[in-house]
Parts: sequence; C-alpha cells; structure tokens
Amino acid sequence: MKKRIVLLYLTCFFHFFALGQKHDYIWLPGMGKIAEYPFGGVYYPWGGVTMDFSDNFPPSVVRRNLAFDMNVQASIADKEGNLVAYTNGCHIINKVDEIMENGDTINPGIYQGTTACLISYPAYQGTIFLPAPDSDSLYYLFHMGMDFIDTFPWFASQRFYYSVLDASANNGLGKVIDKNHLLYANGGIAPYVTAAKHANGRDWWVVTTKRFTNQYHVFLLDPTGPRFMHTQIIGDSMSRGSQCCGQTGFSPDGSKHFNASNDTGLELLDFDRCTGVFSNPVFIDSSHVGKFGPNGVAISHDNHFIYVSTSKFVYQFDLTVGDILSSKVLLDSIDYIPNPEIGSFLDAMLAPDGKIYMVSLNFVPDMPVIHFPERQGKECKVEQHGFKLPALYGNDFIFNFPHYRLGPVDGSSCDTLGLDNNPLAEFRWDLEDTLSPLQVTFSEVCSYEPTIWNWNFGDGNTSDERFPTHAYNNSGIYDVCLIASNTIGADTLCKTLFLGTSAVGNPKVYTDIQVFPNPFDDNLSISLSLGLHHPQFQLYDQYGRLIHKETLGLGINELSTNSYPAGLYFWEITSSGVRVRNGKVVKTK
Repeated sequence: MKKRIVLLYLTCFFHFFALGQKHDYIWLPGMGKIAEYPFGGVYYPWGGVTMDFSDNFPPSVVRRNLAFDMNVQASIADKEGNLVAYTNGCHIINKVDEIMENGDTINPGIYQGTTACLISYPAYQGTIFLPAPDSDSLYYLFHMGMDFIDTFPWFASQRFYYSVLDASANNGLGKVIDKNHLLYANGGIAPYVTAAKHANGRDWWVVTTKRFTNQYHVFLLDPTGPRFMHTQIIGDSMSRGSQCCGQTGFSPDGSKHFNASNDTGLELLDFDRCTGVFSNPVFIDSSHVGKFGPNGVAISHDNHFIYVSTSKFVYQFDLTVGDILSSKVLLDSIDYIPNPEIGSFLDAMLAPDGKIYMVSLNFVPDMPVIHFPERQGKECKVEQHGFKLPALYGNDFIFNFPHYRLGPVDGSSCDTLGLDNNPLAEFRWDLEDTLSPLQVTFSEVCSYEPTIWNWNFGDGNTSDERFPTHAYNNSGIYDVCLIASNTIGADTLCKTLFLGTSAVGNPKVYTDIQVFPNPFDDNLSISLSLGLHHPQFQLYDQYGRLIHKETLGLGINELSTNSYPAGLYFWEITSSGVRVRNGKVVKTK
C-alpha cells in the first residue's frame, strides 16, 4: 500500500557571508495580466507568474499582474531575494509592476514605440542584470539595440548598451539614473549576452559574440563601471544571426563557457576568470548533438554534467571525460498526447534549488524539470510535467541569470581583494519513492566552494556524503542540519522536518494557515506563514465539485470570488498532494 508524507521546513540559522546573494531567487514566467483565455470552448488561466525561491524549495508560485502583456527577458532581486526590477527589453519595470522612473524606452531604435514592444523586444537572450560591485543599491542592465535585417521578423543587434538603476530611490521603487549608455557600436553582435564573476570575487566579465562568427567580445564591470576589454577569435563559428535559437552561459564555477545554436552546434570553451581569455575549444556539430540541434543548455550544480535540449529531446553529456561526445545519453523525448507539437524542451536554467527547469513552447501550464542533475544517465530523473504553473507559459526563452554566488579563485594571481570562499550552506529534500514514505533524499546546493559536507538527520544518524539518502524509522519532527566547510571556514544550516502524520496534528499548521474572512463576499484570503512543500488551495462547492485550484505563496494570497454564487463552500490545503488543513466558508452574495 502506498503511503504519503508531508514535510515542512523552517530556516533555523542565518547566513552571514555574502548575505545570501539571492539575486536569482525571483523568476517571472507567464505573460501579461491575470485573465482567463478562451480556447476551443475552454477557459485557461493567463497572466504572469512569480516563482519565489526565497523561502521554499521547490519555489512558491502565484499568478501575477505583469506590466502590459509582456514576456520577461531578465529580472533581478536584491541580496535577500526581494524583487528589484525586470525588463522585456523595451522598458525597466519596478517591483510593483510599474515602469520605473526613467525606465521607459530603453534600446532606442526602429522597434521602440511599436505595440509589439509592450510584449517583448526581439533580442532573444539580449538582456542581463548584474549587481554593481561594492554597492547594495545599484544594478546594471546590459541590453542590445536591434535593427531589421533581410525581412521581418528577423533582427540583428547593432548596439550594445547598459543602463543603471538605483533601487533605493523613490522609497524603494527605484529610478534609472543612467539610460542607454552606449558600450559597443561596431555592429553585428548576436543577441546573446552572459556573465561570470571575475576571479577577484567582486567584478564581472560580460561576454557577447559577433553574428555568424567565432568572435567573442569581452567586457569588464568593476566599481568604475563597464568597459570593453578585448575580442578573441576561437573555435567554430555560430550561424545564428537572428534573435533565435540557442543559448549561451557559464558553468556554476565559471570555468566553462557554452555557446549553442540549433542549426550549428554546441561550442564548449575553458574560461580564465583572471584574464577573461578562452581556451581549449570543443565543438559538437548540431547533427551529433541530436535531432533538431541544441536549443537549451544548462550545467549541473557540481559542474559535472551538461544538459542539452533539442526541442523534442533532451540529452546529457559528461564534462569530466576526454571525449565528451562519447558520453552522450538520451534522457527523454516529448510525450505530449495527442499532439506532440504542443510541448517541447527548450531553454534551460539551473535554479537556486539545484534543479534544472526548462521552458516548453506553445502555451502549456508546466515546466520540464531535471530533478537530480548531478546524477549520471536517467537517474537524473527528467520529468516533462515536473513543475506546474498557475498560468499558461508560451515564451521560448527562459530567464537569463548568471551564477551570482561565485567567489574568488583563492590563491590565484587575481585574488587581490582579501575576499575568501567562506561556504554558504543550503540544501533541499525530495521524496523519490512513495513506497518508502519515510525515505528522504537530501541534496546540498551550497555556494563558495565547500569541500566537506556533514549531515545530522536529527534522529541520531549522520552522513558525510554530498547527496545522501536517509530512511527514518518513524514519523515525527526532526531538525536536520548541514555543515558545509572548507579550509577557510564553515557554515551551518538547519531545517525542521515534519515527517508523516505528525504534520497534520501539529498546532503550528493551524496557527500559520488561515482562510478568511468567514463569511466572505467578493474576495477570500489565504494566509500562509509556514514553509510547505508545493502548497495548493482547493475550493469545492456544496456538491463537492472542485471549482478552483491555486498554488500558494508565503504571505497573503487573494482569491477573487466574484463569479461564484452565494452558498456554502469547502476548502482544503495540501502539501505534496497530502491534506494539511481543511474547512468550510460561506459566501453571502
């Protein structure tokens, strides 16, 4: 008989080193404002989405009214994980979904002022936010100005800009203090930009490429601002010249750079974080990567495996072997029924929880997920419908985040600022086997180069494995602690684990989950101040029919009930599909 369990967690210790650097903890998929979209007689949820990793692994998810009807190309949070700004490539939007002061009309040119610019600028991976070195309030947005080439809708980047925003201005709503500052104007830049931390642990390398070539343009952002450093010709040319398709980025440790084009292939380069110089090119032709060529690329948290999506397929390659191509493993193929064209594996991003999330084109309500990217072969567990969204998502590009929690190269010639890789402990847990309801898989997702991991599972058992699996003997409440350390220092993080039926009877569940007011009229509020694993709210009418289902986030969740008639309703809140609280409410009008 299958049993199910509920696990909840609370953070017990604060991290002092780097104060978290949670700049990538807010993701904004979805599109536009909250609405219901009719298609074939069925109404589908529409609107933006907030994925918040700040308090939950997996992240909390709620629908959001994004500015305009836009797709988000890049976003940035502060070091504590609070949203600062986002952009569609045409405007910079603040944390309350309004155009930031002086944040209109970035990327001047022929595309600005068009209706389409309210949705998305045609620079595929052409924007990225970086925190200003030595500042807690200033942020840089690097962005590309596009012009038409050949025939619509193809565009080419001709200018590379940066803009600067001060998040502390306007009572925390922010202000753009330097806009459309021209950084590079020689033309022909492919609309792909990425970044990696300098070996000093403070500054940033920013990298773009020239269209149709193997020329890499390298810029440096330091406390004086950004500047062009050099152009390097290396490896094979990328054929892409338009805004689509492929992906570029760095490994979590910054030592590997990848550059993918679906009709050319995958280029892998070693990267020197001291000098900004590439070396040791490895090229895998598109036909050898897999059918349809590479679209999305991401590298595992431990820098061991690289994952490549090719629209209908997803593959794994081992970066530690001499012949990378020989390590290729087909992991999965699209299973959408009855029409396989509905979904796809497209761009990928390593998330703060150590999992890899992918976009699936053509407006589907979920994301494919690679749950254990550090595992070899199919043990990495690709799940095509792995993360449910409360709204349809139809963008073919996922978010453009660098690896913000990357420290200096200790002992290198560039380690000149006195910064150290003091470890920052973080971990998540997963339930892999419903037939073993007391077995929990733990995964470290620490930062700043720990080399030793010591686990205390709260029941008298310990482990020094990096990714341990532990079977508890009994349900109960356990304080699980991880100590991450290296020769420089150590950091401890503890989380409280509610295992088994004890979660349902625990008074904290009832204190920290509230549904109000009762009776209600036009709105119903759900207050959640307890970290639940994928919490969902279900509302049923008096006949037991499900009329509303929504993923909850921490804090107050507002549910509009205008369309529901007066009467008696029943509700329940679940975590990992298991009920943790339920009740009834009355609608008066």
